[in-house]
Amino acid sequence: MSHEGVAAILAILLIIGLLSIVLVIASYLVMSWFVARVFVKAGIPAWKAWVPVYSNWILLELGRQPGWWSILLLVPFVNYAAIVFVCIAVYRVSQGFGKEAAGFLVLYIFVPWVWAGIIAFDDSRWEPWRVRAFLPPQPV
Repeated sequence: MSHEGVAAILAILLIIGLLSIVLVIASYLVMSWFVARVFVKAGIPAWKAWVPVYSNWILLELGRQPGWWSILLLVPFVNYAAIVFVCIAVYRVSQGFGKEAAGFLVLYIFVPWVWAGIIAFDDSRWEPWRVRAFLPPQPV
């Protein structure tokens, strides 16, 4: 392979890398903006949505889950358990906004931007009494 061929391949890889970085930054900005609007509707300051790990912490607490699971999202293999707790929190947050929680959980799993966008821009209100915990039956 000639030097021109190698240079062309490197140029293509550089363009793909730069486009990937732009896409990641754009999706972070959009998701943070949507989550900031969700937080404001829930009475939480919007700036908390712009801090990467802290926004997950607040989302977990909004869904009545321990916030420290957001730190475990960064740990390999343990993050799978943390994802389960994030899903439970999203289920409960959807309940708190009066949404059909199971459907909105599926929406969050596949397209979280759509989930956050719908909750951010619809006319639903945060009503914490709607958030039901998964509690075992109490003895009589």
